Amino acid sequence: MRTPVCWMAAGLAALTAAGCGGAHDVDRTGRAAESKPVTLTLANHENSPVDVANWAEAVERLSHGSLKIDVSNSWRNDEPDFDKGIIGDVRSGKVPLAKVAARAYDEVGVTSFQPLVAPLLIDSTPLAAEVLGGPIGEHALKGTQRLGLVGLALYPTELRRPVGIRRELRGPQDYRGARISTREGRVTEATLKALGARRAALPADDPLSSVDGAELPPTGINGRGQLVKSGRGVTGNVVLWPKPITIVMNKAAFERLSPAQQNALRRAASGARAATADAQAEMSGDARARMCRIGTNVVSATPADVAALRSALRPVLNEISAAPGNADTLKQIEGMKSGSRPEALSCADVPTAAAAKPQPGSPLRGTYVTHTTKKELQSSPLLLDGGEINDENWGDMTLRLTADGKYRYSLHNRVGDYAQSGTYRTDGDKLVIDVAETGETFGFRWSLYRGTLKLRRDETVGGSPTPMIMKPWRAR
Repeated sequence: MRTPVCWMAAGLAALTAAGCGGAHDVDRTGRAAESKPVTLTLANHENSPVDVANWAEAVERLSHGSLKIDVSNSWRNDEPDFDKGIIGDVRSGKVPLAKVAARAYDEVGVTSFQPLVAPLLIDSTPLAAEVLGGPIGEHALKGTQRLGLVGLALYPTELRRPVGIRRELRGPQDYRGARISTREGRVTEATLKALGARRAALPADDPLSSVDGAELPPTGINGRGQLVKSGRGVTGNVVLWPKPITIVMNKAAFERLSPAQQNALRRAASGARAATADAQAEMSGDARARMCRIGTNVVSATPADVAALRSALRPVLNEISAAPGNADTLKQIEGMKSGSRPEALSCADVPTAAAAKPQPGSPLRGTYVTHTTKKELQSSPLLLDGGEINDENWGDMTLRLTADGKYRYSLHNRVGDYAQSGTYRTDGDKLVIDVAETGETFGFRWSLYRGTLKLRRDETVGGSPTPMIMKPWRAR
């Protein structure tokens, strides 16, 4: 159902070439006196603006409203290797701004980001923040200049770990002959090759049933049922690499802006860094709790496994070192680690989802149906953010609540079918649903009169997906 934490709602309007600039003067303070705000579209592959929301807000604040950022989500949504295409889009001026994963730049000749994604090097969230937010990050970002781009921001996201689907992924022996789902990037491919594995380029929402393993963060594990039902486990004490993201701008579009606007774009990264870090920590923590509640197995590599991985991957580090400036950067990062251990992932402190309990006296037992169109979803004032506007959230919906405490939700539209299951419980006018596939918990206030069930949002009870509260449900 894709109901992310509520972040800044972002528009989807496309920017014409003429809209990249704007008539402006400069007042005595050096601020741009704009005739009207300039709107810049930012291409974002994800279906939610969470990674860039705080940066976009900082741009508007620092530009005193003369710049507005419209985040166009799901950009190149169906492409496995989307980042290289997005780089081409911003270079050509098809879109003025873009979010691009740092690991994709070496596919187009920029090697300054390679030390930031070197295998087994940056292995904790604090280290990632220190490296990316300092001179090393600034140097890496300047590498985008050779592409005709202006590097505006560099942020860490979640750490990525080996996830075993058909086999455990602890030491080098487990990777030999394996097909591993990863995103683009020459360091990624070199790493898998050094371990005797092959890269599988799959769409972002692929269920991973055709591969032996993947490299994913907690948010990528949620909702993939086979990882729980038949997967071999996440290697909790091995961090393959972080996934830094960049925000870059077409140089010609940047130069059409006033000096004050350019300054606002450059300063926004530092202005949004703390808020972005907090948002990422909250999102990652929630995702870990959900993946643990649905029973994801977490395994550990032995010290011998880790030592063997480091030995096998030494040629990859040597290859990274060969690019100008990278050897010194690798040494600096090694020095910053100062012998610290990798950030471990564990489920020891998270209880698994509660088993279904009988609800013989629940007045909600039964099957209910409702219908919502895509247009109604898009225009609903109840939307949490743009990420809820997707094809899993509109159509013919069925909600079934049984006497043995089980819950099933299904949806059908012209695009396809979607379903989830779990358990439910009631307490007065409170309805709480635990979703088995994702580990999420939804909460509602409810009322039932003459076969019409109404659900409404109450944050004191829990989060509630917009499509479930938009319209009344009819008993069937």
